[in-house]
Amino acid sequence: MMYDFPIVPSCYSNDVGVITAQNASHHANIVHNIPSTSNNVQYLGHELGHNASLIENNMVTLSVPTQIKSSTVDNTNKQCRKKISTDTLKKLSQAIAFIFPNESKETYYTPYKKLKLTPARGKLWDKYCNIRREIRNSTKQSDGITNKLDTTSQEQLAINNKELYEEDILWLKNNTAPWDIVNIKCKNTFQTRFNSLVNGVENNSYLTDYPALKSSLGFTLIELDFEEIYPGKNLVLYNKFEVFKNKLPTYVKKCNIKEVDQQVDVIQNSFELGNVVTIAALKIFVQLFKPVTVSKRTNAGSSKNSYFRPSKLEIQQSFLYYISNVSQLKEVDDAKSNRAYGIGQKLQPYMIFVETGDGQVISFYVVINKYFYKVESALKAVDICFKSFFSFHLNYTPECEQIWNFIQKYMYNIETKYDKNFQSVNSMINDLNNC
Repeated sequence: MMYDFPIVPSCYSNDVGVITAQNASHHANIVHNIPSTSNNVQYLGHELGHNASLIENNMVTLSVPTQIKSSTVDNTNKQCRKKISTDTLKKLSQAIAFIFPNESKETYYTPYKKLKLTPARGKLWDKYCNIRREIRNSTKQSDGITNKLDTTSQEQLAINNKELYEEDILWLKNNTAPWDIVNIKCKNTFQTRFNSLVNGVENNSYLTDYPALKSSLGFTLIELDFEEIYPGKNLVLYNKFEVFKNKLPTYVKKCNIKEVDQQVDVIQNSFELGNVVTIAALKIFVQLFKPVTVSKRTNAGSSKNSYFRPSKLEIQQSFLYYISNVSQLKEVDDAKSNRAYGIGQKLQPYMIFVETGDGQVISFYVVINKYFYKVESALKAVDICFKSFFSFHLNYTPECEQIWNFIQKYMYNIETKYDKNFQSVNSMINDLNNC
C-alpha cells in the first residue's frame, strides 16, 4: 500500500507558469539523482525531460515509499525500527527547490543540528512524522480489534464446539445407528469421553452410557479411540507379529523352551495361513513367561495388600482362556469375575477362544465387563484386547501384566511413564532383536 501526500509549494499560485526547457534539463538532472525510494519523483523527472510540463491539479505529489509502512512499526514490540534517512529527505527537498525555483529547500527540510540544538523541521519532515504516527495508531487499533475479534471468535467457537459435543454425546447415548454417523460422533467426542474415564467414570457405567459400544461392531470404536491416542499404530501388530512368529523357533531353541515342539513344527512346516499358525505362535508365546509375585487385597474393599505367585496356568488363562463350547462363555466369565472380586481386583479385558476337540479354533472373543466381542481372527482378538486397555483407561491384569507389557513394548513400540520394569521382558525383547 502506498501512502501518497501532496506538497504544495508556498509560492505556487496563479502566477506559476510552464517550466522552461532550459530549467527542465536541470530538473531532470537533479531528479535523476534522487533515491529510488520515491517512485513519483522518478516519474516526475521522466516527465520533465520529455515535455517540460509538470504542474497538474495545482500540486506536486511525492510518495512515501512502500517500505515505510512495513518497516516503521515492528510488530513484535510496536516500536519504530527504521526511518527515512536524512540524506533522502535532503535530496527530496533539493528536488522540490529545483523544480520550483521560488521555493527554498529549507522550507521542506532542515535537518537536526546537534550543536545548535535545532530540531529537524520542514514540510517533508512534518508530513513524514504524521504518517509514522498514523501508521503506529492504525497498527495499534487494528491489532486491538483483531485481538478482540480473535478472542471473541475463539470464545464463541469454544461455546459452539461445547454445544456441538454435548449434542453428539447425547446422540451417542441414545443411538446405535447409522454406523457412519456413530463413527463421526465418536471421533468428535473422543476427548470428552476419554476425560470422563480419566476422571473416574466406571467402565461398566461407560459401556452402559454408550450403547453403540455394546453392539456387534462396538470393537471398531475401541480401534477408533486408540487411533486418537496413538495415531498410526492401528495395524502395527499384524506386521510385527509376522516378524515375531518367524523368530520364535530360533528363540525357543536358544532358550530351551519345553513342550512346544508341536507348535514349532506348525510354524515351520504348515502350509496353512492365518489362524492355525497364529494360534500355534500364541500357545508358544504364553509359555515364555515365568510366574512373578503380584499383590492382592486380603479382603474385598480392604486397603491392606498381600502377595501371591500365580501358576503358569493362571497366567495363561488371565490372558487367553480356551473353551470347547460357546455356551461356556458366561460360565467362565462369571467364575473369573468372582475370583477377581475375591482378591480385591476388577476383572480386566481378556480373550476367550472356542477350540474344538481336534484342536481347531473356530471362534474368537474379547471379553470386557461381561460384553463379548466376537472378532474374525486370533490376531484381531489380541489387537482389540490390547487397545481396550488404552481406550477404556484400564490397568493390565496383574497375573498377566508382563505379557501385556511385552506386547506393548515389542509389538506396538509404546512406552509410558506408568510402565512397570520387567527385567524378563527387557531380556526377551533384546534376545528376539538379536535372533
